[in-house]
Amino acid sequence: MTDKHTTITELKARFHLSELNVGHWNRIHFQLAPESMLEDERLTEYRFYRIEEMTDEKAAVHRLAMSNVIANMSDSRATLLYMLLSDGQGIHFYIGVASNDNGVVHDIGIKLERAFSSNLLGAKLAAVKPQDIAQITSLLSMKRLGVVTGVPSLNEEETRLGDEEFQGVERLVNGLAGESWRMVIACQPGSAEEVEQIIEQIYDLSTQLSSQMKYSVQISQNQSEQHTHSTGQNLTKTSGTSITLTNGEGDSRAKSVGVNETRGSSKGTSSSYDNKGTNHSQGTSSGTTTTSSTNKSHARGTSDSESVGSNEGTSDATTSGDGQAVTREEINKGYEELLKHLGDTQISRFRQGNSKGMFKTSLFLAAKTNAVYERLSASVRSIFQGNNPTLTPLRVHRLQHGVAQLGQLLQLADAATGAQHPYSEAIYSLVSASHGRAQCSTWLNSQEISLLMGLPDKELAGLKIRKCVDFALNPPDLPESQQLTLGQVIQHGQPLAFKPLTLDKSELNKHIFITGVTGSGKTTSCMKLLLESGLPFLVIEPAKTEYRELYQKNPDVEYYCLGREDITPFRLNPFELVSSKETLTGHIDILKNALNAVFPMEAAMPMIVAEAIIQAYERKGWDIFSNQNLLIEEPFALNSGAWPNFSDMIRELDSVIESKGMGKEFEEKYRGSLVARLTDLTKGTKSRMLNARHSIDFDALLDKRVVFELDEIKDENDKSLLMALIVTRLAETIKQRYLREPGYRHLTLIEEAHRLLAKPEPGEGGSKKLGVEMFCNLLAEVRKYGEGLIIADQIPNKLIPDVIKNTNTKIVHRLFSADDREVIGDTMSLSDEQKNFLPSLQTGQAVIYGGGWHGAVLTQIKPNANTTGQPIDERTIADRGIQQWWPQRARLFPQLAAQTHFDDPQAFIVYSQQIGNLLRLITLARQLQPGASLNAQLLRIVGQLKTLNACEPDLIPAMVAWTLDNTDLLPDAVHEKMPRRLAELLKFIDIAPESLDFTVLAARVNDMTKK
Repeated sequence: MTDKHTTITELKARFHLSELNVGHWNRIHFQLAPESMLEDERLTEYRFYRIEEMTDEKAAVHRLAMSNVIANMSDSRATLLYMLLSDGQGIHFYIGVASNDNGVVHDIGIKLERAFSSNLLGAKLAAVKPQDIAQITSLLSMKRLGVVTGVPSLNEEETRLGDEEFQGVERLVNGLAGESWRMVIACQPGSAEEVEQIIEQIYDLSTQLSSQMKYSVQISQNQSEQHTHSTGQNLTKTSGTSITLTNGEGDSRAKSVGVNETRGSSKGTSSSYDNKGTNHSQGTSSGTTTTSSTNKSHARGTSDSESVGSNEGTSDATTSGDGQAVTREEINKGYEELLKHLGDTQISRFRQGNSKGMFKTSLFLAAKTNAVYERLSASVRSIFQGNNPTLTPLRVHRLQHGVAQLGQLLQLADAATGAQHPYSEAIYSLVSASHGRAQCSTWLNSQEISLLMGLPDKELAGLKIRKCVDFALNPPDLPESQQLTLGQVIQHGQPLAFKPLTLDKSELNKHIFITGVTGSGKTTSCMKLLLESGLPFLVIEPAKTEYRELYQKNPDVEYYCLGREDITPFRLNPFELVSSKETLTGHIDILKNALNAVFPMEAAMPMIVAEAIIQAYERKGWDIFSNQNLLIEEPFALNSGAWPNFSDMIRELDSVIESKGMGKEFEEKYRGSLVARLTDLTKGTKSRMLNARHSIDFDALLDKRVVFELDEIKDENDKSLLMALIVTRLAETIKQRYLREPGYRHLTLIEEAHRLLAKPEPGEGGSKKLGVEMFCNLLAEVRKYGEGLIIADQIPNKLIPDVIKNTNTKIVHRLFSADDREVIGDTMSLSDEQKNFLPSLQTGQAVIYGGGWHGAVLTQIKPNANTTGQPIDERTIADRGIQQWWPQRARLFPQLAAQTHFDDPQAFIVYSQQIGNLLRLITLARQLQPGASLNAQLLRIVGQLKTLNACEPDLIPAMVAWTLDNTDLLPDAVHEKMPRRLAELLKFIDIAPESLDFTVLAARVNDMTKK
């Protein structure tokens, strides 16, 4: 056994191993580089982006996307930066680039932004202004500072725990909530040559380790034996003759055979390969010796004798050998682990880095207090280090001095560089020192960096997480001449600048439905449609004045502020027919249904109203069946007086109720329900608007862009009635225009359409339902006349279903109510996921679906009007109103226009207003005792009127003309006694000249009345 030990020792002595200092990496200490060393290389140019919003993807998806972003920067000439800044109130995420070349920073910054936005769709980046960068990069307040080395790794068991994310950055942030700290990551791209050189080092070191990791010693043993066997035979014969014959023969053979066989084997296993050896030697020796001799003698004699003798001997020689080998191995376990680390980990890491980028990565931690710094350090190690053992764990090295700027932080000197192992990059991925300088960096590939540069999958204070759902991305392609561009298609939260969303202009007459809660962008979409269409339009706005912003884009827009006679007077006689081609029976039915839709009626009320309307027409000479007026030759001429109004209809209504003989109780009930309700339309401002003899020229409005505002009409029923009367008037006017111009096209926008097209509630009378259905049919009919309707409402579930079903294009902004989402979603083929996404739509985003589309498209509407800007001044609207009235004066003031000769619209309007004021004061004077103040006011008005009416100083004809034009505004003067009463009023207030002959005055007024 002593010889065997000696042999092993001798074998081991043949190798002289260089022991690797495995523990050296843990003993490295870092310190800040001296100021003189940074003078020429300090990073001074930065471009930062703040991450303001992320989509709700899983952490693994964010990690893979971030890995792609990092890989995109692998060939850049700038340092990639990632910063987490906590100010105690929230966390702020920044990404950016740094260099000492401003031109490089600008170009690579744009590259980073595009890479980030394209890989993390829906994320929002905000560029940090240059004046704010200094505040971000300054770390003066953070006195506790450290640097982290090592390679982060993923937990292999994480995938078995479902959706839980245990290595997400949100765990780091939540663990330090309310504290002030920083985490800064700087990644400098490595060159392909550097990476290849490290790979060669890994191979070289692996080769050395594989040859020195294991020793084998072999011991063998032999044994030999020999055995010899020989055989011999002798025969002698003698005869009795004289001849003696003697023969002798000898034969000797010797044969020697020797066999020697030696076998040996050895087997070793390492982390990267198997080592197996076998030796086999075999020898055979053979030898044969043959000796032959012959003797012959002849003697003659005679004798006979015979002798026989036999002798046998055997001699065998055998040589055999046995060999036995014993192999002993000694393995350096440290080298074995190192070889496994190099083969299993390092080679794959650097190979991947060679493909997708390898970076010299520095990770810095900073905090205001030592306690927070210790918690931050521990959290980083625990979160970003996986559960598998490794030779490159994360280590935090405390820096002893504070840092002024980020540029200094990125360049540190290694105090122990002289002792740094030549294979530190191959083994520990620690960037080698050069000329006594080190960046305190670890070689990391893009996948490893993406774990450190985490993006949360849960919302944090300071970073929003927004839900995203996929929609269709390819609306139909249209010829450029037919395109109406609304905005940009959104892909996973990101508007695609190259992909516009367009509607077909030729299909606008198939109608559009727009919905969304207040503030979601509904009005902006409506304005976009109106302006981009290039068509004349009419807007009915019941509750707001937002469409005044259209004036900024198109100063030709005309505004009618219903209820504001001082700004823009409005006149509409619902009993006046548009054209002789319109039938009285159809018009009466529409008017009756309009009243039924707004004022719920029961039992026989609708029939009584219809009868009163008919009698009012008949009283004016109309034959309902022939559609002719028997009293007036030209009923459609101005000043014909052929049309009844609400006052006429109410008088007939009272008589119709009485004629039915329903008894006192029912008469009082019907008078209270019908007469009192409709009489309200003949009082105040409503009387001026709806109880007039003439209407503004709707046919002229069809060539303009017009907005009707009903904001000043506070009663909801009055608003609904006005909307109904305007729509019916408009529909008939468009029909008549189309008959004259078959190619005519027009748009009408109805806001808050539920006021007109409300779904009847359970228990409501059938008359209202019939009225709403009439409007639905009416709106559907105008399509063939080139009219396109834009119906807008906040609550789809309030509308009659036909409105939503029969609109070709649907634009849906943010909706909260589940029933509203179900109603509109079912008509757009939305999935449940898409329906549930509607409450998450941002302002200006809309889901759009058109007839024949393969799917709904999420769109960012591009506004062309600011609904929250400074609205048009009312004074401007009033000035515009005067210009709007001037062409209408012959229709609205036929008597006054004929009696006066004004070239100035302003003067005519003021004159008309002052005449009205004068007559109202006269009426008031009859009820009061004459007083100096009242007389003075009257004299002042008369003086102003005489100044205005220089061509006609006599006020009496003008006063009479105005009274005839506005008979229902002064009901006491609508009699044959009017001339006498007017003269009496003038005498009563004592403003007529002394020479005024009231008899002559009365005659003149009487003549005018007859005319």
